[in-house]
Amino acid sequence: MEGQANFDRIANRYKTLAGKGRIGFDKETEQRPIFMVSSDKMGQLFNTPVEKLKEAAKSTPESIASQKVIYQVVKTKTPVDAVNVMGFLEGTDKKRGSTRDLLTL
Repeated sequence: MEGQANFDRIANRYKTLAGKGRIGFDKETEQRPIFMVSSDKMGQLFNTPVEKLKEAAKSTPESIASQKVIYQVVKTKTPVDAVNVMGFLEGTDKKRGSTRDLLTL
């Protein structure tokens, strides 16, 4: 993502969406967090000019030495009551267009 101003604009959009939380099932998933990093910060993390990172990404990403990052994610769960919930269950037959089996709970 080019430039800090563009990064800030996009990051604020995602922050608004992510701050509202999600409704899900109470089971562990293999889903990993997604991190957004500005081009300026990537240059700092890799101690490499941004232009060099961009060129490497196009043709030879292995030419940039990898960096180790450690992070911790804390999730909180809040039970909620819901009514009039609809859900989609994938059918087992061959797909025809975007048709899906509909289940109303």
